[in-house]
Amino acid sequence: MSVSYWEFIHPDDQHAMVESGQQLIAGTDGSRYGYEVRMLGRDGRYRWTRWNARTIPAEQLLYAIGVDISDTRPREEEQVRAGAWEWQLRADEMRWSAELLDLLGLPDRGRGRRRSPEAAP
Repeated sequence: MSVSYWEFIHPDDQHAMVESGQQLIAGTDGSRYGYEVRMLGRDGRYRWTRWNARTIPAEQLLYAIGVDISDTRPREEEQVRAGAWEWQLRADEMRWSAELLDLLGLPDRGRGRRRSPEAAP
């Protein structure tokens, strides 16, 4: 019984993989490095893999190497979350991104703007 490789690729990664493959085949970009997709393993779980690929269009060849990076890739809950703030000195006004307010557990009042009491008329 033969199975298409397509059945091993996570559904959320298939579209991006098609685009990447089309670029490789068309020869617009002869190589891809560090391309990450989830692939179905024998145990029925998806594992993250990192692929490097190179084409030789004149010979119609494609070389690819994939490495399982599941154990070294941070899980979604371990990934870094970041927010930002900006302080406009002349106006003495600060702005916080929604992400920063969320990280700090603060309500989003007035889009994170705050004017110091000294700057108020």
